[in-house]
Amino acid sequence: VPQLLQLLLHSGISLDQLESQYGRLQHELQQIEYKIKSRVEEVRSNVEMEIRHLKTQLVKVNRILSALHFGQIKKIFLELEELPAYHALQKLESLLRIISRGEAVTLKDFVEKLRAFIRKESNTSLTEEQIADYRSYIRIRRTIVDAHDRTRDTGLSSGETLGVNLALCLA
Repeated sequence: VPQLLQLLLHSGISLDQLESQYGRLQHELQQIEYKIKSRVEEVRSNVEMEIRHLKTQLVKVNRILSALHFGQIKKIFLELEELPAYHALQKLESLLRIISRGEAVTLKDFVEKLRAFIRKESNTSLTEEQIADYRSYIRIRRTIVDAHDRTRDTGLSSGETLGVNLALCLA
């Protein structure tokens, strides 16, 4: 503290000016913190919105597919699977608390902490671009049920494969 006072006396900066600068910097830091939190929340919100929209679309597509039967194919439907990274994305509040602790975090450091958080929570490694892409958090699976009520992923004839793919494209 004595050295700081000596420096202040020799620099010509008044204590009022220093307090003013400190207040301004503190305000700027709070604004940056708010922007980071807002952006993370925006990314999560956009991902969740895209997934909700996709779920709605899948209901419509499955309704169309339910009316299709051909060859040994009795039923075709699509399922949306939420991947572990999606569940990690929903737990971001705990990561956002890191910023609120007053710990100095650069944007680059924060993105790395975000990637590490998702990796830790879901055992999934995502790039910066993938973090904001809803496709990183879900998988769409097609399910095919034959006339004997067996689920088939393989062993379809070429006609059945063509029919399934055509039905999916048209639906």
